[in-house]
Amino acid sequence: MKNIPTQEQTVSSTLSWMLKDSNGQTYNESIVSNAPDMPDGKVATGDKLTGTLSYEVPLAQKQFELAFSPDIASPGQTIWNLSV
Repeated sequence: MKNIPTQEQTVSSTLSWMLKDSNGQTYNESIVSNAPDMPDGKVATGDKLTGTLSYEVPLAQKQFELAFSPDIASPGQTIWNLSV
């Protein structure tokens, strides 16, 4: 992700991101020991942050929404529809 606002942002993989399936069930992030680092930390204006989000979901579930909220205290989020 790239921070485009004019101020530093803090990103938390557990607070900023949410995965929800087509039935409305939400999933907590899973800790995977050999996965790359999670996207956590402060991001300066114009800087980038990469990381991996891992979730354990039922094999039968194929449709999800991944939502990113830059500030949990304020409205607004970006949502991606995912199919696996």
